[in-house]
Amino acid sequence: FEAEIGPRTGLALGGFAIVPLSPPFFVQPEILYVQKGSHIEFTGLASGTGTNRAGYLEVPALLRFEIPIDQSTRGVQVQPYVVGGPTAGLKLHAGSEANGEATVEQDFSEVTRAFDFGLTAGAGVDYDVAAGTAVAEVRVALGVADVISLPDEAARTRGIMVTLGFIF
Repeated sequence: FEAEIGPRTGLALGGFAIVPLSPPFFVQPEILYVQKGSHIEFTGLASGTGTNRAGYLEVPALLRFEIPIDQSTRGVQVQPYVVGGPTAGLKLHAGSEANGEATVEQDFSEVTRAFDFGLTAGAGVDYDVAAGTAVAEVRVALGVADVISLPDEAARTRGIMVTLGFIF
C-alpha cells in the first residue's frame, strides 16, 4: 500500500478587529471558520483517492505591525503590514471520504482532538477606497498540537491562507 498525501483547498470565513496599541503596533483579534484537511492518492491492492476534511472555529490573537511608508507623494493610500501570533481552534467536525472500487465515508470526530493550537504569520496590504478599506493578505499557519488521539499516530495542521476582505 502506498499513499501520496497533498494539500486540500478549503474556505475560511470570519471577521476581525484592529485595536490600536501604540502605532504602528496593533492587536488584531479574529474569529474564523476554517476548513482544513488533505487529499490522498493511494495505490496497492486497491487504488483511488481520498479526502480528509475538518472544520474548525479559530480564534487568532495577532500582533499587527504597520510598515511606515511615505504617503505624501502618492495619491493612493496603501498600508502594508505584517501579522503574527497564536491561534486556538475548536474542532466542529472531522471526516474522510475514499473513492476507489467503492466510495466510503467515515466520521473521524472520535479520534480527532477537540482543540488545535498553532502559530500564524503573514503579510498584507490595506488599500483605501471610497466606501472603506480593501484588504489582501497571505499567511502561513503551523499547528503545534497533535490533532489525532490515536496511539502511535501523530498529525499537526498546517496551511497557507490567502484572504480578501473589506473594512467598513
